[in-house]
Amino acid sequence: MTSTEPTRTSRPAPGNTRRTALNWWQAVLFGAGAATVLNLLVWGAAQASGATLALVEPGEPDYVIQAGSVVSSSIAPMVLGIVLASVIARWWTGVLRLAQVLGALMAVGTLWSVFAYGADAATITSLTLMHLISGTVVVLALEGLRRHVLAARRAP
Repeated sequence: MTSTEPTRTSRPAPGNTRRTALNWWQAVLFGAGAATVLNLLVWGAAQASGATLALVEPGEPDYVIQAGSVVSSSIAPMVLGIVLASVIARWWTGVLRLAQVLGALMAVGTLWSVFAYGADAATITSLTLMHLISGTVVVLALEGLRRHVLAARRAP
């Protein structure tokens, strides 16, 4: 007679990090996708609330932030940073923690650009939120990649 009950080995072991681990391309897709979608939602909400989404520099034409700018500014740094960190992590896993810190610091550190130009309060708030979203997403994506790398190193 055969039993139809699942065996103990068919369930993930407690503390198994494989469910929350991301290989390099999953981390890139998650990071770029999540940052882009969330930042576009903020951009759309800013437009709906009446934000000008224009950066004003005296003597220069206003730079109006369009959806394409949000997409490229969300995708490019995320993809470049995660791919670079994943390549270096093949030899030095500590780079992933460093990349998390640097990614978050760069997202916060580039906020100066939001305040360097004249803009209405809703625009400044929206752009600040977009920077913070990108910083949070890069930390999460790199954490998923770090868990994958560490699990692969522990595997027999």
